[in-house]
Amino acid sequence: MKSGMVAAEAIHAALEEEGSVSTLVEPLTTHGVEAMTYRPMMEASWVWSELHSVRNYAPAFKWGLWAGVIYSGLSAVILQVNAFIFNYFPYSYDFTLRFVRIYIFQ
Repeated sequence: MKSGMVAAEAIHAALEEEGSVSTLVEPLTTHGVEAMTYRPMMEASWVWSELHSVRNYAPAFKWGLWAGVIYSGLSAVILQVNAFIFNYFPYSYDFTLRFVRIYIFQ
């Protein structure tokens, strides 16, 4: 919820800087405005430290429920540190490509 609020603030600031936010009645005429302040705003918020501390718990479940629970419990409660850095495998584009090959291009 907080990351969405920070994103909305960054987008509003970018649009305001561009001059696109004047009234709600005027159509949006700006194309390609990027919220460059989002990451610094996220890093400055309290949610960054919470998300950063639990970033490796979901990939630990690739070995199964109990292995993920044991790793998450050990690293969060006992060690209070993420001992390992895991990666998500396979990547989401692998699933998308598999779906396209199977269901669209039969």
